[in-house]
Amino acid sequence: MLRLFTALTLPPDVGDTLKRRQSGLPGARWRPLDALHVTLSFYGDTDERRADDLASELARVAGAPFEIALKGVGCFGDDHRSHTLWAGVETPNDRLSVLAGRCKSAGERAGIGMQARTY
Repeated sequence: MLRLFTALTLPPDVGDTLKRRQSGLPGARWRPLDALHVTLSFYGDTDERRADDLASELARVAGAPFEIALKGVGCFGDDHRSHTLWAGVETPNDRLSVLAGRCKSAGERAGIGMQARTY
């Protein structure tokens, strides 16, 4: 099984800015720059056949470049056991929402049961 999601990579200047802010939390395990991303859709644990089907569907999803602005931060997990920090995206961003919707639809066409979460 493969744990899959679609995401946008960050431009180097944005990644560098976020990387410089990775401090001040004792015991935190910070991620390397190449692991920072904007999640579009989460597919979860997926078998290889469906992963191949998903790759074929996602090949049809591409669109023109667009800009997004980061805004706000938060964490996943409860106050005492937070495990992931995130930076939000300024809303509304119609192009980002459309792209995320296309990625979700690609997962559905590939036979992947999609979670009803917004990223």
